[in-house]
Amino acid sequence: MKPTYRQLLKRVRATVRTVGVWPEGAESVLHDCFQCTDWEMFRSAATTDSLVDINEYTTSVTGFIRKCVDDVTQTKQIPTLPNQKPWMNTDVRSLLKARDAAFKSGNSEELKTARHNLKVGIRAAKHKYSSQTAAHFNTNSDPRRMWQGIQVITDYKSKVSTPVTIDAALPADLNNFYASAQAQYSNTALFHTMEEEPPLILATDEVRRALMRVSTRTAAGLDGIPGRVLKACASQLASAFTDIFIPDNPHRTQPPGQHQLICEDVVYRL
Repeated sequence: MKPTYRQLLKRVRATVRTVGVWPEGAESVLHDCFQCTDWEMFRSAATTDSLVDINEYTTSVTGFIRKCVDDVTQTKQIPTLPNQKPWMNTDVRSLLKARDAAFKSGNSEELKTARHNLKVGIRAAKHKYSSQTAAHFNTNSDPRRMWQGIQVITDYKSKVSTPVTIDAALPADLNNFYASAQAQYSNTALFHTMEEEPPLILATDEVRRALMRVSTRTAAGLDGIPGRVLKACASQLASAFTDIFIPDNPHRTQPPGQHQLICEDVVYRL
């Protein structure tokens, strides 16, 4: 008869997380890359008969930024076993490999030393993990860290949500839907009201200060650009985003699409 109980390691598969790693000096490389970039080149490529396609302009700029970020960063896959202890770290893994190597070699003295080092390393890892958990409750002025400590103690794991793909025509569909509720107003009055709106005026310094206020803890939005890049390279990206954010330019075409999505996403993260 087969036993009804199965070990957790056999019942649940190991999960693999893909994380981005920023090597040392990656931000400096991005600074030099964006500083030497001719942003007018993207504007000229999106210009047809003196009209700038703002959607193509926005997509090309953000795509170039993502490409530069992918060139300087690295991806790393971290496997996590279902029965892995929370205090497990790199030092303990290296000590485990050393113990296994000593066991395979057949040298009893090396095996005895490796086992002793492993016990000391596990004790140190547990003490470090305990100190890090207790540090979440050392101050009452940061409730965010306190909630993080509670999540660590209770082993709370948030549900992984499926990313939602947003159609580029969604802003236009929403505008048409809400505009239908105002059918009592004539088109002449609507256009007259739109013409009386003052043009949007933005300075490069204002955009730079707004980008520097972006939180680095927020995930990348619809544009796919991490908040760390927007904040670290605010001075280099301010001029390009200033030109994208100003829609009231008579020399550009602005159909609803990528431009509205990315602008609203960046403003939301500010």
